[in-house]
Amino acid sequence: MGHSVGELGCAYADGCLSAEQMVLCAYSRGRASLEADLIKGMMAAVGIGYSQIKDQCPSSIEVACHNSSDNSTISGPTEDMEVFVNQLQGRGIFARLVNVSNIAYHSRYIKPAAPLLLKYLQEVIPEPLPRSSKWISTSIPEDQWNTDLARLSSAEYHTNNLLSSVLFEEGAKHIPQQAIVIEIAPHGLLQAILKRSLNATITNIPLTNKTSNNGLKFLLAALGKLYLTGLDLDISVLYPKVEYPVGRGTKSLVSLVHWEHSEAWASGTDLKANYWSTVRDLNVSLKHNKYKELIEHQLQNAVVIPISTYLAILYELLNGIRMSTMNDVIFENLQFKNVVRVPEFGSAPVYVMMQRGSGSFEIYSGRELIGSGRIQTAEGRQLFTNITPIEIPENCLELNTNDVYSEFYQRSHQYRGVFKSIKTLQLVKEGSVGIVQWNNNWPTFIEAMIQQCLFHRGECNQKTLMVSSIQSIALSLLDLQMEPSDLKVSYDYATGIVSTSGIQISGIKEKPLEVVGEESCTISYNAIEVKALFNGKHQCIESGINLGLQITVDNFKNKTFHSVTIVEIRTNNKLLENSIKNVINKNSHFNPNASTVQDIKEIFVSQAEPVYVIINNVPDKDCINLVISSHVFLLAHTDNNTLANPEITQVAEFTVDGTSYSLIRKSANPTTMIVPIKTDTLISEDLLCENLSWVSQLKTALASAKERRVYLVFSVVPTDGIYNFVRNASILPGMQNVRFVFILDKGAAEFTEKESVYKKVFKNDLNLIVIKNSCVGTYISTPAEFQNDTTNTSSTVSNITANIRVDYIGINAKDETLILKNEYKPELGYIDYSGVTSCGERRMGLARLDLELCKLELDPVLWWNIPSKWSLEDAATVPHAHVLAYYALVVVADIKPTDTVLVHGGCSAYGLAAIYIARKVGCAVITTVTSEKQRVFIKKQYMFLDYIFSACDTSFEPRILLATAGKGVQVVLNCLSGNMLHATLRCTAEFGKIVQIGKSDVEENTEVGTRLFLRCVSLCCVTAENVFNAPLDVKQKIQELVTEGLKSVTVRPLFKTVEDHQDVASILRDLKQPEHIGKKVIKLSNNTSLTQLNIKRAFRFICDSETFYLIYGGTAEMKIDVVEWLIFRGTKKLAISYELESQLVDIKRRLKVHQTYYDLEVLFIFTKAHTRDGAFKLLSEVCCRGTIGAVFVLPNEECSTKIVQIKTVQHLDCALKTVAPKALLINFVNNAAGVCHLRADSGFPTKNIQWEKCLEFPDVMYGLDNALMFTHNDIFIKDEKYKHNIEESVQSLYKKLGLLLPSSISNLKEETKNAPITPDFIPLPSLCSQIERDVPSVFIIPGMFNTRGINDLASKLMHPVFCANFPKKMLPLKTIAVLLANRMREIHPRGPYNIIGVSYGGILAIEIAKILEQENCKTQVQFLDGAPDTIQGVLKHLGDGYNREIRYLCQILNLTNPEIIKGLINLPAWKTRLDFALNYHKSSSEEKEFLKEILTILKQHFDEISNFQPSNVLIQGKTILLRPTGSNKYDDCGLRKYCKEEVLLNVVDGNHNGILKNKKAANIINYEVIC
Repeated sequence: MGHSVGELGCAYADGCLSAEQMVLCAYSRGRASLEADLIKGMMAAVGIGYSQIKDQCPSSIEVACHNSSDNSTISGPTEDMEVFVNQLQGRGIFARLVNVSNIAYHSRYIKPAAPLLLKYLQEVIPEPLPRSSKWISTSIPEDQWNTDLARLSSAEYHTNNLLSSVLFEEGAKHIPQQAIVIEIAPHGLLQAILKRSLNATITNIPLTNKTSNNGLKFLLAALGKLYLTGLDLDISVLYPKVEYPVGRGTKSLVSLVHWEHSEAWASGTDLKANYWSTVRDLNVSLKHNKYKELIEHQLQNAVVIPISTYLAILYELLNGIRMSTMNDVIFENLQFKNVVRVPEFGSAPVYVMMQRGSGSFEIYSGRELIGSGRIQTAEGRQLFTNITPIEIPENCLELNTNDVYSEFYQRSHQYRGVFKSIKTLQLVKEGSVGIVQWNNNWPTFIEAMIQQCLFHRGECNQKTLMVSSIQSIALSLLDLQMEPSDLKVSYDYATGIVSTSGIQISGIKEKPLEVVGEESCTISYNAIEVKALFNGKHQCIESGINLGLQITVDNFKNKTFHSVTIVEIRTNNKLLENSIKNVINKNSHFNPNASTVQDIKEIFVSQAEPVYVIINNVPDKDCINLVISSHVFLLAHTDNNTLANPEITQVAEFTVDGTSYSLIRKSANPTTMIVPIKTDTLISEDLLCENLSWVSQLKTALASAKERRVYLVFSVVPTDGIYNFVRNASILPGMQNVRFVFILDKGAAEFTEKESVYKKVFKNDLNLIVIKNSCVGTYISTPAEFQNDTTNTSSTVSNITANIRVDYIGINAKDETLILKNEYKPELGYIDYSGVTSCGERRMGLARLDLELCKLELDPVLWWNIPSKWSLEDAATVPHAHVLAYYALVVVADIKPTDTVLVHGGCSAYGLAAIYIARKVGCAVITTVTSEKQRVFIKKQYMFLDYIFSACDTSFEPRILLATAGKGVQVVLNCLSGNMLHATLRCTAEFGKIVQIGKSDVEENTEVGTRLFLRCVSLCCVTAENVFNAPLDVKQKIQELVTEGLKSVTVRPLFKTVEDHQDVASILRDLKQPEHIGKKVIKLSNNTSLTQLNIKRAFRFICDSETFYLIYGGTAEMKIDVVEWLIFRGTKKLAISYELESQLVDIKRRLKVHQTYYDLEVLFIFTKAHTRDGAFKLLSEVCCRGTIGAVFVLPNEECSTKIVQIKTVQHLDCALKTVAPKALLINFVNNAAGVCHLRADSGFPTKNIQWEKCLEFPDVMYGLDNALMFTHNDIFIKDEKYKHNIEESVQSLYKKLGLLLPSSISNLKEETKNAPITPDFIPLPSLCSQIERDVPSVFIIPGMFNTRGINDLASKLMHPVFCANFPKKMLPLKTIAVLLANRMREIHPRGPYNIIGVSYGGILAIEIAKILEQENCKTQVQFLDGAPDTIQGVLKHLGDGYNREIRYLCQILNLTNPEIIKGLINLPAWKTRLDFALNYHKSSSEEKEFLKEILTILKQHFDEISNFQPSNVLIQGKTILLRPTGSNKYDDCGLRKYCKEEVLLNVVDGNHNGILKNKKAANIINYEVIC
């Protein structure tokens, strides 16, 4: 059955036309329509059937299509159609005009085309064929089906089709019950009609859908649906034709494919309910109410989904399957591969799938498997294991909540809120007993039980742990408390069972958590130092840009600014935008907004913010004028002609790679007043003291200075540091005109205006000047990344250990498993070493690197003297590989001369060693390689090898069986995994021995099947760790085996590569490349730091175990933080000063935990160091017990004044210089920075540590390793979370101002010429040719002045589009919203409503959505850069009050004459300003009247938008924001104030208006439209 021209498809399907004839017929129909002389016609879709509409149509209009009982199409002249359609709409009848190329098809008006069409069709169909009974005609009434016209598919039949009405409703009655209806059309045009008119038993399947994102996928899915209905499809036609004959080696697939008929399967929609009852497809977002508590569960500063969340989801799925609440549940064999991190913005995908029968489940995030296991009810099973209660003695160690979670915090487990429920924890030798808060939430309670286990497991290594597996979790809801209470939880170390009443967890296994993501380390470092302003050499341009930025900010008059504007001007030279971005990322606390402009006139200089302009070239005249006329600082290439201009001044000058740059600003010529400050001590708090003479002198000067600059001249360093002093002083009231000069050179000239050396200081007018070492500079906070030579190499470690100078080390991976997919994460294993003892003996051996202490631990047994003919390089290749090979082959596998040995990875170090050892024993050897290069190498190395197979796939299996006559090999050294592991197992002979080298598959719990062991095969895992920790007798045996091998030349140096760098991570990556051969060796020098071998923390501070580390000041928590930091860096001796007994009790309780694992000598001293004698007494007492390595001075919040803390640092500094001059003073007292500066200048080891207030002290300790490695003494630690600053830049908003206003008067006229009396919607052409009830419409609420852009957008949308048209007269926003909402209900009565808010139409879109939702309508709002905050931010640039009116008029009327602007300023009101401005505008009197009216309306409209405020009523529906190029993908522009749901963000190429033309914007709208 065909609809209209669709009958040509019927002719093809019925065999009456060929494909070529069908296409030519369609072409002929179009050609005849174009060539005929036709009236201008129109068609319209109407929401009533033929029987109802036929008597209502005017005589000039005909019913063209009988679509269904409630839908028809009418056709007629355009004017008559427009009138009639309006009448129908007025009566509440759905009607919409459809422009079909201005032709009124299927009516009398198409008759002129009939002769032409008949002629063309007769040429195409010379011999018509008869139609079959299958073809239901829709162009000839049923009572005429037996006529000659109806009998043939002739030219006459198809011409009649064009002229006749489409009788689709009548034809559809012939569709039988339970039929399958397939629509073949460009975009499923008839779906709305078919769904309403067809019987429920009929299956309706379209092959296309205009709203589908992927047409091919939709088509294939439709074919799948047809197959499920029972149709047999010949899908072979979808694939390329196979040309026969095929090659003789081509295998047949027929024998591999069989139908499984033993089980009955449901099909089609029957499976949907079952499917969704066992699946959860989630997007976990912190903004969702259900998941917002997850922010309280963090690992390594990243929000991580806890195991309890998965358990809760699985429990819901189980209850859904069982259709009831299960009270007794068991989770079994839980395996967790990784954790899922939830981002701060956006969401994390989580997919949970459970099998209905077995209860087995899998958890995915994206394509990554997160976990698996099984959940079952406890029917017929014992739920809990009986365990013996743990006895708690009275003197046990008891920890409170703070102790427990402070300890967790040290390990980067950050728990808060509901995840911080352990109240007390009692620790004994047998286990632990905790009191845990029960809040009627079993998932979070289980999380606390897991925490109790992890607390114990992580005590010895302090790593961040994640659960890798759990044997079982038994849960009985009926045994749990009904009311909130405290429950006792027991953890038995022997059984590994954690239990409480109603819950029991068995077999928890854990593993160290890899770095979760970028946010796992959220701190960065700035060096606070005096920077010379002139003749500086910077290693990178970022350092120079940062200098300019800091000076720009520090010298802005208003210290309460909200952001900094940074603008780069384009030139022919390379842009510096990437370097600027790097600087911005490190200075995000300034809230910098960066942009690039072509024309300097685009730069908007805000008086409320610092403005920093950069040009990578010599500045031109416009740049200079900008500097002279504003407060802008300009960074440009140094140019003598520019600097000769007396109106500008060079503030700083530096070179980068030979290019000289200058920072310039407007010259200052103020009158000055110089106030020399004579004082011996100085601190910023002095400025608040009335009794200091210099403070009184300053106040007198300020009172008399008025607009003059007051220069305070100091010759001493403030105790809180110059940087802190100036920063604190500048924010005090009345200090705007004060400048600070610190002259620290004793022989410097007196600071006066007459001294030539200071003239530039007055001209530059900088807030702070420091004259030191004959240089003029200022204090700058510079990110460490932009500094020269930023790090020291620790002097606490060297290449000498245990009286051996280690010259070479061989690097080995921790796991020898061969990774073919290159997914290896570098991890260092045991190390070969070679060197010379203090006695001159050359020695090689096996060693372990202590990653905490960065110290080589040489094995006392596994070492050998190096043969005289070997070099030290050669020796470093031997120990690890041969020890591992001997242990695996001889000790574990006990090889015999008659054995056949398979060595996988023959070109690895252990493989090369094992092949030769097995050959020397007399075994036949088979090996595998991964490349042709390896094959050539190993054949040349070991010519006796007959069998070398590929390890890249399982092809080695049949070849090994062939080589061994089907028996298999007796011994296997295996390093392969996955399918190749299973293939290897099948190659093993009866009573064979499989030695797994590496533990990747063991840790992954890879299943091998027990059938293997029917052949009495043994399987074990071997690693270097097994050898290092083996009993003494085993080690001695291996030592003897290697010794004998050295004598018999079985042990020989291996092929090696000597690296000239110490990038261990890179070396490990090379080692794990499948094609790698042999060993990697590093040469060490005398000053080499072994910290470089610590991949994760290469700059780790290392303590000397023989020296004391003194901790003074701070709270008990701070002291414990420092103590733990020191313990994990190797200290064995601690001195802790305390002032309160209660503090001592807390510290001792916490130290008890660590003294269980570490041999600590702790000295507690009750002494106060805020006097000179107290400081000397304290240090002397420590020195009596040993050398002092470092002193940590912590801030003490309990101190009565800051002066006391400063005095303490001063006295400790003085005492250290005498008692322990080499000791490092690490000061955390912010107010004592100046003391540290003076100490460092005197050459004593000093570090002054400061940090942002938002950081916690444990965060500071986390970053202390790197801080201590910097060469600079004054380090400021920052929180890098600020780098996610998301506010839109001032420059970007300013650009949008021009796009928001009309581009010209003609544009204003064009946009308003068709304005209606009241707000209304007008239909726009789109890809949807007609309105259907089931096809949702899109309603666009535009800003003004971009009609062309709106039309471009509409033309790409796949839905009917209506655009709001606003009246000329002014109406309140809320009134317009009500009128438009009502009109939308008329157009589309049933909803849902898809609203597009464009530009400032976004505010109206919000109000309309609220109105519709109050009427229980479903809405969705998509904003095209139309968030209210964005638009209001743009309009702010018009200014306030009369400034806004003036700028508004100047912008639209293009007024630039200063005299006109001055005249506007002097006028009192809008009306007079408008008349005055129009007098100077060249236009007719009619145009001026028009402008007077429209500009007033537009001004009132903008005023109302500017004053728009969010209400308590939020939009309930989905909200989507599309933003232009350069926007931050995390910035929702404040839409969260208006919307309940999370805002979905998309960035689209184009500017504020340009995104309307971008196809991506249309695609997003099409995809997101709700139906």
